Amino acid sequence: MDWIIILFALLSGALTGFIYFGGLWLTVNKIAQYKLSYTLLLLSFAVRAAFVLLVFYAMVIYHWAYLAIALISFLAMRQLLLSKLGKVDHSSIYT
Repeated sequence: MDWIIILFALLSGALTGFIYFGGLWLTVNKIAQYKLSYTLLLLSFAVRAAFVLLVFYAMVIYHWAYLAIALISFLAMRQLLLSKLGKVDHSSIYT
């Protein structure tokens, strides 16, 4: 039974990381299109942070070890997205 909860914590952390960092990537890509870009940044951060805190709080209710597992998969998803999406070449902005 514990392995199901561990798997759930792994998947929850990975999905949370995908939503958080994927949302950040979308926000950064769309920021130049909006006149009030600071509003977009603030709203995006508030929604993403609230979601992450809600998921992590749900994990810590069960046990701190499930939170640790979710956090590890959250950060692993960050690394995966960083390797897949790559770094943007900003040199063309200044030319």
